Amino acid sequence: MEAVKYIVDKRGNKTSVVVPFKRWKALNDDLEKLSRKLKVGSDSKETEVPFEITDQQRRILRKRLASIHDGTATLVPWSEVKRKILKAKQSKVSK
Repeated sequence: MEAVKYIVDKRGNKTSVVVPFKRWKALNDDLEKLSRKLKVGSDSKETEVPFEITDQQRRILRKRLASIHDGTATLVPWSEVKRKILKAKQSKVSK
């Protein structure tokens, strides 16, 4: 792969970069992937989701986060959720 080249001014300060097209394309693709990290929530408190989700999932997630933020969500302790999952698994096995 070709080297990156810098353009400098009279004082030797780097002012521009010349990047080979293949490298620029790879960098641009990486930037696009990073920018797909979803920011959800209110303007004052955003959460990054480091994977791609659909628009429908985004709407659901924003709605749920808003309900948690404004105190209208019903939150269940993990221990209770885990107990219900294990109970459901056991009932499937016994059938």
